[in-house]
Amino acid sequence: MNADWTQAFRPRPQLDGLLALPHLLRLQSRDDLDELQRVLVVLRLAEVNRRFLPEAALTALDKADETVRSADLTDWPQLHPATIRAAAWLEGSALAEAEAQLADVPENSGVRALLLARCAHLGGQLQAALDGYWNAAQMANASHQPLSAETELEARSYHLRLRLAQRELPEDEIAAFDQTAQAMGAGMTQSLHRAVVQAHRDGHVEALSDGFIKVAHTMTRARYLEGHAHLIAELAPLPVQVHGAMVTHRDDPAAYVTAILSLSSLAWRAGYTLEGYEVAAYGVRVGARRFGDHRVVGLSVYLDGLRERAGAQTWQQLQQKAAQRARAAQARRNA
Repeated sequence: MNADWTQAFRPRPQLDGLLALPHLLRLQSRDDLDELQRVLVVLRLAEVNRRFLPEAALTALDKADETVRSADLTDWPQLHPATIRAAAWLEGSALAEAEAQLADVPENSGVRALLLARCAHLGGQLQAALDGYWNAAQMANASHQPLSAETELEARSYHLRLRLAQRELPEDEIAAFDQTAQAMGAGMTQSLHRAVVQAHRDGHVEALSDGFIKVAHTMTRARYLEGHAHLIAELAPLPVQVHGAMVTHRDDPAAYVTAILSLSSLAWRAGYTLEGYEVAAYGVRVGARRFGDHRVVGLSVYLDGLRERAGAQTWQQLQQKAAQRARAAQARRNA
């Protein structure tokens, strides 16, 4: 457990949070954690998810039991439920909902200052946002709490990107951020920022976001394809990553649901809508057979939300394509 715990709870800012997921999922399936450790795993998983799958993070917090809501998180302000909720709402540009959480967010380690700055940024108060990001970074730098380095680098990231958006190229700040990210071992975040800076230098900013989502999708999919890719033809039309998620989490329905949500949401956001649909649809069926309908209700709710987001016509087209793929796979088996 020690190796997984160390890797799951070392500072992993922004995109590097993806690297904590395998360790968290393994910890989630263990039965030898004490109560606080179990709570921290639940909250760390929600905190990492809020960066990429904010709706899944909010759902996880809604389902959290009283031990999670009442835990002593003095040393973990980044994992306070109000902190995670506010950040998740901000990922979806829901300013009012985020602001409603701020009163409950801890003030230490620069956490509340960072969220206040993000609110100011979203509200168009750009100078207040710049000042707030800088103050949050300084507060986090002065803190010795376990995840304060994450808060510092995130605040510095927003500060730098806002300056870039204002058509500045602050070379000293760019170099300092790069060095700090490297010292932290935050290679993915460092690469992201190098790409952002270069895009601003070259005037190609619009192409960035799609690329980052596709990287996250590829990494998560590869995690559950590992050791199972040779079964693609045999298992079709079942997406092999669904099989991989079930094998990995066959004794842990909560971890299985989280895996399917991650796989489907990232595929959908990366533009692979048929894959996102099939992972969710087959994920519900496979999970219900293994764990029972009541243990995968979160996937059913997610699938309903996906249908609403897609619209009736697109949803019908996805169902038709999936049915065609299923018939083709059956025909190949019968040949």
